[in-house]
Amino acid sequence: MPVPVDLPVGYYRDNFLALLDFVREQYADILTAEETAYADRFIDLTLDAQRLYVRLVSRRGPLFRSDKLHYAEILDLPSAARELLAGNFVDHGKDEDDSVILALLTKADLVALIGDKTTAIGTLPRSDLLDRVNTAAVDIRPQLHFEIYRPLMMEYLRLYRLLFFGNLSQDLTQFVLTDLGLLNYEKYVISADARLFKLREVVDKTLLLHELNESSHAAVEQNDREALLEIVALLPDSEQETTLIRRKNRILNRIGRQLERQQDYPNALLVYAQSSAPPARERSARILRKLALLPQSYALCQSIQGDPADEAELEFATRFMPGLQKKIGLEVSEGLSPVLLDDNNSLLVSLPHDEAVRVEESVRTYYDNHASRCYYVENHLFLGLFGLAFWDIIFMSVKGAFFNRYQSSPTDLYTPAFQSARQTAITDRLAEMKNSDRWLDVLHETYAEKLGVANRFVHWQVLSEEILQLSLQRIPASHLAHVFERLLWDLRNNRSGFPDLVLFPDCGSYQLLEVKGPGDRLQDNQKRWIRAFERFGIPYRVVNVAWS
Repeated sequence: MPVPVDLPVGYYRDNFLALLDFVREQYADILTAEETAYADRFIDLTLDAQRLYVRLVSRRGPLFRSDKLHYAEILDLPSAARELLAGNFVDHGKDEDDSVILALLTKADLVALIGDKTTAIGTLPRSDLLDRVNTAAVDIRPQLHFEIYRPLMMEYLRLYRLLFFGNLSQDLTQFVLTDLGLLNYEKYVISADARLFKLREVVDKTLLLHELNESSHAAVEQNDREALLEIVALLPDSEQETTLIRRKNRILNRIGRQLERQQDYPNALLVYAQSSAPPARERSARILRKLALLPQSYALCQSIQGDPADEAELEFATRFMPGLQKKIGLEVSEGLSPVLLDDNNSLLVSLPHDEAVRVEESVRTYYDNHASRCYYVENHLFLGLFGLAFWDIIFMSVKGAFFNRYQSSPTDLYTPAFQSARQTAITDRLAEMKNSDRWLDVLHETYAEKLGVANRFVHWQVLSEEILQLSLQRIPASHLAHVFERLLWDLRNNRSGFPDLVLFPDCGSYQLLEVKGPGDRLQDNQKRWIRAFERFGIPYRVVNVAWS
């Protein structure tokens, strides 16, 4: 595992400059004059001002108290703040609501604002003190004994982050964690002209979709129908850009589902019709049946069966159509075969109930006490083994797959291009697994060499060396190859649904255990994996728990 190191003074400012330099060099042709000037103006600041600005934009704001800012490496903080104010890198946040300012205040500050000298007021809870301040309509700002700073030009920083990381879920902490040795990335090949975005139009649409995604979450939470419909109207055309299509579909499906919950079925159907991702067609078929539009629902299911987006969508249509056929008066086709559990793959155990212990942990302990070694791995066992077995293929040098040093996977991972660009290597690896034991040594070597390196599939906290050793000793290579083949068929959707526990009895072999507490039942993705286990001959069991 990586060893934490001490960071040099001002490391965060150096990382910020690296981000600015990378974006200006790679995307000079699509940055506006104002966006380029943001970096130029930052570089013209004094060292203290640069450090203070980066400190502020790296913290959770939006407002900061001057008396709470203490950084030993910033020699003259007041002077740095004045420079940032003069350069419009920060302001005093005068247009912020009083509630945001009150959030900065301590209980002592609130007591001082109220002006009540009685001792008892200091014992009141913070919520009561806030009520008194609001009731008294206190003019807050003139009474503050500190200045307020609010970092500005965050829209430029947001753009630079997107261009550097390719997403807005990563930020400057990625640099820090890497510098500290707490996060380590693979050293893959990055071509000189590598960049995620080719056109400015795609960048602008990506930023817009990020904003609309956040707005859609808020509108769903507030159950605001009008806001939901306004968001749909603002969604940009996504054309053939895969990432834009995926982002847009997520928003459409979220809004469609909320309109469906509101029983606004006409608008829900219109929204789902704009989405090309599951479960849009499934939800539409369900709504059409609910509206007694059976022929239309049936035709949609036929369309799904003719060209399913994934296994889950095909299963839905196969399960749903017989009921429609019966009501319409058509010949009823064979539905989806149910998951049948018998004494060989189902078990009922009675365990003492402890609310502080997860049901999976209770079952794991039960098996640990019965001449077995049992581990709570959920999806991480087979995903981790897959990540190790295909490590070099995942990080293979493919044009456009990597564009910065902070990626745990290639950009095309969940697209058809991932497999097509690496098909020969994937086929050879699966054949090697089925016909040779050499790959087992490679897996051990990869584990030792890459321990702690970021890989989208490997959860190092779960995949211990002990679990790895037992898995490679007990799980036949043919079983792993079958699982990996199914994973590769649909990496995005098939990466979940694995059983909770893996059991290694002292007598040998292994078994996968799906744990179900009282009232719990198998989910669809779990049933799909169980059907696959049946086909592959992989030992599994559903453990149903009754509390004693």
